[in-house]
Amino acid sequence: MQAAPHNAIANRMDTLIEKWSAFSIVPEARVCRWKVDEDELAIVKGLPAYESSEGAVTPDVFFIFRSPVQDEKSYGKQLIEELRGWFKSEGALLQEEGLSIKLPLIPRNASWEAPEVLEFMHRFATSLSESAELEAEGLIVLCLFPPTGSTPPLANWVQKAIEAGISPLLRLMVIDLDDNPCFDPIATQYPDMVHTLIADLDMRKAIHELAETHGSTEPDALFRKHYTALSAAAGKKDWSEAQFHGQEALKIAGSQQWNPMQVTVYMALAGAAMSCERKSDALTNYDEAFAVTEKMVATSELAAEKLAVQVLFGKASMFIADQDYKTAFQVYQQAVPFAEIVEKEAQTEEEGGGYYLMESLRMSGFCQLKLKEEDEAWTYLKQAWETGLRMNPELQKNTTLPYIGQELLNLIDPLGYEQEEEAIEKKMIELLGEDWEQKL
Repeated sequence: MQAAPHNAIANRMDTLIEKWSAFSIVPEARVCRWKVDEDELAIVKGLPAYESSEGAVTPDVFFIFRSPVQDEKSYGKQLIEELRGWFKSEGALLQEEGLSIKLPLIPRNASWEAPEVLEFMHRFATSLSESAELEAEGLIVLCLFPPTGSTPPLANWVQKAIEAGISPLLRLMVIDLDDNPCFDPIATQYPDMVHTLIADLDMRKAIHELAETHGSTEPDALFRKHYTALSAAAGKKDWSEAQFHGQEALKIAGSQQWNPMQVTVYMALAGAAMSCERKSDALTNYDEAFAVTEKMVATSELAAEKLAVQVLFGKASMFIADQDYKTAFQVYQQAVPFAEIVEKEAQTEEEGGGYYLMESLRMSGFCQLKLKEEDEAWTYLKQAWETGLRMNPELQKNTTLPYIGQELLNLIDPLGYEQEEEAIEKKMIELLGEDWEQKL
C-alpha cells in the first residue's frame, strides 16, 4: 500500500527535523538558535513535542522549559523545578519500563547560577543516557521557551552557560524572532558553539496548501486547517485572524460534537488573547471552555473533570498574574470538586492520583497567604499536604509536596501549631534527606 502523502504542515516539520539533524551532528555545537518569523513560532515550538512522540525521527530526548526569566538565580531554580515536574508526570511510567532514573542531589547552599545548573543537568543527562540506553549519538536537548519569548536576560543566561561549559551530552535550543533578535551578539562571539537555523517555512503558503489538499472538505481536515491557522495567527499576535479561524474551528467541532476539541480551541483562543493583551477576551474564552466541560461532566464524557480543572487552572493564572489573589482563590476552589473526582479515578490506575487536587488546594493556600489570611492558608495547605501524602510515594518528592511542607513549617510558629511540627519535618527528611532545607 502506498503511504499517504504528507500535508503542508508535516512537510514543514520534516524540514525543521532535517535542519535540526544537521545541527546535532556538529561536535562542537552546543546552542541551536532558531530564527523565525512570528507566524513560524508555533510550529518551531512544536518540534520538541513532535520529536517526543511515537513518530519521532531523531534519537534525541527533548525537555521543554517554560519558566519566565527574571534573574539568573531564580531562573536556574525554576529550570530544576520544571524538571522535577517532569518526574512527577513520568516517574511511574519510567519505573514500569524498568528505568531507574533519579534526579541528582542539589548541592548544599546551591547558588542556582548557570554553572551549577549546567552541572546538575549534565549529571541528570548522564543518568538518563545510561538508564534509557540511548543510542550513542542521542542528545539531551534543553528547550528554553519562556512565555514572553527570548529576551536579553535569557541571552545573558545562555552566554553564562556557554562560558561555564556545556556538556557534550547536552544541547540548548532557543528561538529568536527575526524582527527582534536577542542572540545575535553571542552567535557572533561564539560562532562554533551557537548555530543559527533559519526556519524559512512560508506559513501563509502552508495554509493555502492545506486548503487545496485532497479531502480538505472533510470535517477533520477543515478543523486541522483552521486550528493550524489559529496557532499561526497567535504566533503573529494577530487577534482578528486568530478569532476568525478559532470560530471556524469551533463551528466544525460543534457540528461534529467534538467536545474536547471545542475546549482545546477555546483554550488556544484564550492563550492568543493573552498574547495580544486582550484579557477580557481571554476570560471569555476560558469561561466558554469551562461551559463545555460542564456539559461533558453532565454526560460523563471521558476525562471531562480533568479538562475542567485544566481550564480553571488557566483562568486562575490570569488573576495570579494580575495579583488578584481573591478572585484566583475563588477559581482554584471551583476546581476542587472536579479534582476530587480525578483523584478517585486515578487511584484505580496505580498512578497515585491527587496531583490536581493537591495543586488546587496548594494554590488556594498560596492565595490566602498573599491575602494575609494565615489561618485560612494553613487549612488549605494542610489539606494539600494530606492529599500529597496519599500519592505514590515514589512520586511525592518530585511534586510540589516538599514546598507545601516548607510553607506549613513556616506557619507553625505564628499560628502556634507546634504539635504538627515533628510529623511534617519527619516527612520532609524522608522526602529530601536531613539537609532538606538546603535543597529548597
